[in-house]
Amino acid sequence: MDILKKIFDPVENRKKGMNHWFFLGIMLNSNIRSTQRRIIYVFHICHLIDLKAIDQSELTKEYLLQFIFKLSEGKTVIKKGHIRKLTALNKDTFNAYFDDHLKEIDLYKRRIFTIKETYQILQFWQGNEKWGRMEAYTKRELANLFTQGNYENLAIDMIDNSIFTEQEYYERHYIKPADVKKIADSSIENKEKNLNKFDDNDESNISSLRFFFYFYFLYFYFFKENFKNR
Repeated sequence: MDILKKIFDPVENRKKGMNHWFFLGIMLNSNIRSTQRRIIYVFHICHLIDLKAIDQSELTKEYLLQFIFKLSEGKTVIKKGHIRKLTALNKDTFNAYFDDHLKEIDLYKRRIFTIKETYQILQFWQGNEKWGRMEAYTKRELANLFTQGNYENLAIDMIDNSIFTEQEYYERHYIKPADVKKIADSSIENKEKNLNKFDDNDESNISSLRFFFYFYFLYFYFFKENFKNR
């Protein structure tokens, strides 16, 4: 029991460096309900954020995300192939969807990215801060979700609401999550049901922050570098 107490004792973890079990306990089974607050607490335990030296009103989602980018600055750790797998697209389809965006943000010729650069790539895919599913959607899935399986009505919704031109719609076999969110906002059929699927709950609002926090912490703390050595 003494060993368990030490493992889950915040004071012990702050003195000696956070252990894996304490981290998992905070993130998976903590009385701290907000994921954002859990992230602040982890950074505090790791001596990365001094809660006595900063106004906690400043610790916004954007601040924490930029903080993660700064901590991982210059570290290229995420391969293009990993992003491709995350979106469930093959190489040719991925290039068709992402090449113009990669050129726009000056990352076209790169094959491995920093955490911040990965955020820039995936933000285009997700469209806003309410990150959820990463895989592309098929038209069959979207018709079942929004138009009771009717492909013609799906096409009308997407074209009439200027999500796609007619040519763009018929050229695309897969739809990125950013465009699916637009469908949820504009679809005539089952409006209330659609909005419930993509509602504004607290967890969805900070899911992009949670995504990159988990990646940063697991990569740099568990696998590569201990925070104490940074």
